[in-house]
Amino acid sequence: MTIREIGYTQPTQGTTRPGQTVSQNQALRYVLLDRTVLDEPLVLEAGDAGIITYKLMTQAYPTKVVEGVEIVPFTWGTDEQIAAMIAAAHDGKIDLQADGGWRVGDGRLISVGAWTGGGSAAHAAQDILAVISSFEDYNGCGCVMQLDFAEVFADSQRYNATNTNVGGYGESEMYTTSLPALAAAFPAWLRTLMKTFTVLASAGNKSTEIVSVPNNLLALRSEVEVFGAVTYSAPGEGEQIKYYRDIANATIKTNGMGETSSYRKYWWLRSPATNYATSACYVKTDGTAGYATAGGAGTCVSPFCCV
Repeated sequence: MTIREIGYTQPTQGTTRPGQTVSQNQALRYVLLDRTVLDEPLVLEAGDAGIITYKLMTQAYPTKVVEGVEIVPFTWGTDEQIAAMIAAAHDGKIDLQADGGWRVGDGRLISVGAWTGGGSAAHAAQDILAVISSFEDYNGCGCVMQLDFAEVFADSQRYNATNTNVGGYGESEMYTTSLPALAAAFPAWLRTLMKTFTVLASAGNKSTEIVSVPNNLLALRSEVEVFGAVTYSAPGEGEQIKYYRDIANATIKTNGMGETSSYRKYWWLRSPATNYATSACYVKTDGTAGYATAGGAGTCVSPFCCV
């Protein structure tokens, strides 16, 4: 076994629906409080034993200032501090990884307002755990990092108004109606940082033609972006995102709204299934790829954005 980093996580209780109480046995979300990457990985052989002494620092943030910018952890900085760091990164003043110590997998709770998706599906206001999924620019949009979610948004949302993927992702209700409504419910500090970007998806109706779908503030991931390979979708819809190289990050998603920790959720991908003209791809609760009829209920939303 090789140990490359150590850290400390702290559980935070999920928010509740109106009239719902949260008991001790209900879902806990873990937020990374501190993280240290070892200069040299520690390799343990079978039968090895030992103790790692780890001191958790409790000093107040910010810990330092670089180019006039307060440097804070992604998890525990204020919204204003986080926004200022991202803006400074865009201006070339700081590097979020080298100066800020931000890493893929770091998460923070984002407060999102109530929103209504296609089919008049009402979604409650909620806190949801956003995670850094990549520091790569996405399709030339000019972002300094990508944000995914360690959870799904509470309550399911259909992919399309009917059981069809004809027209592809670009003509789906998810793209035209639901995700724009969700983006409008994001907190102002984050919404003003979100970049407009283009995604790639097949044209639908069993086609393997790849088309560009522009003007996204939020988008669903493709099958290959999560799994690194295609099973039910057409090739060419991007490449695997660093966060999902650990497939557990795709499979442990709950909705964080007081459900039991074992109540994992199916969540939509943008990829039209190429074996049928009626279906879109999704991630099953066991971490495998699947597909479902596009107008069906029971599958949730866990999109991404670029900032």
